[in-house]
Amino acid sequence: MDETGKDAAIAAALRTAGYDLPPTIVADVARGHGLLAAVLARIGPPRPEAEPATTFRPETQR
Repeated sequence: MDETGKDAAIAAALRTAGYDLPPTIVADVARGHGLLAAVLARIGPPRPEAEPATTFRPETQR
């Protein structure tokens, strides 16, 4: 497997962090990253009423 596109970017980030992994593992990490990104995109941001009461909002008057 050649490192191309997204795999190359992920491999470079992993090498920067000190991990020199074989291309098959990098491809697995890239696939897992893609799946996680898709799941997180479906979830979306939390509703405002779901935020904890301790959330700091500088625009709100006291």
